Amino acid sequence: LSTATLPPGAMERIPFLGCISCLERDDRYQWIQGELDRAGWSEKVTWHRPNLHPESGRIGCFESHLALYQKAVDKGVPFAVICEDDLRISPKWKQSFELLLKLVDSGVTWRHACLHNAGGEVLLREREADDKKKLPAGVRRGAFYFTRCYAITREAMQDALKQGVTRAHVDVALAVSCWGYGFIIRPAATLDIPSRSDNDWAEGGCLPWLAGQMQGVTHLPCVISDRVKLEVAPKVLPRSRIENGAWKKFVNEPGSEAHRSSESLPVLPLL
Repeated sequence: LSTATLPPGAMERIPFLGCISCLERDDRYQWIQGELDRAGWSEKVTWHRPNLHPESGRIGCFESHLALYQKAVDKGVPFAVICEDDLRISPKWKQSFELLLKLVDSGVTWRHACLHNAGGEVLLREREADDKKKLPAGVRRGAFYFTRCYAITREAMQDALKQGVTRAHVDVALAVSCWGYGFIIRPAATLDIPSRSDNDWAEGGCLPWLAGQMQGVTHLPCVISDRVKLEVAPKVLPRSRIENGAWKKFVNEPGSEAHRSSESLPVLPLL
């Protein structure tokens, strides 16, 4: 399947597609190259292939995302899709990208959007009625962890470049700085694969460390957590409690304070 055979509106309108893969992880590079070839994405990809960061995987990851932001901003694109190398491209990726483009065309203000199948932390009800009028059912306002595959606007990239690397993990930085203007798109464009992480999740405590270790075996707990938080919790718990709890979780992450602005304050007052 080549990009020339894709239906109009799928890949052709994605103005920038960036992918990160460390030079030391040839296993991941070979894997993601095969996935890109299979889906017909290869000709669109702008690569960033750094060495592993000598000090911290967290810093190296953050720097890599910023490096692709700079390339996208330099090209003058309105938004970019960024992916990492530990994923599998979903058979439903065209549908996912078409939903992303409906968000782009909707007139709804957005800053970043999850295109991955896990990491969803909360759905936000701000402007929910208006969103339902302008957006399809698969596009919902929310906040999420992970940066395996996501879309990000030029403005959000410029703000991230201005702020630079901080003590935060890049997914936390984006979630906090884009709070209220993030979206979760399902079906997802990409799926998880087990792969040893080079990131030091232990900086966030024992549970993040354990989650990082489990990545080499299975992502199932992360997928289950995503489904419970997005599909089950809103039906059984007060929305204010869920939203405030998620905000507190993000702002208690190390380094998050550097990314909190007046525009990223939660919709509801903290309890």
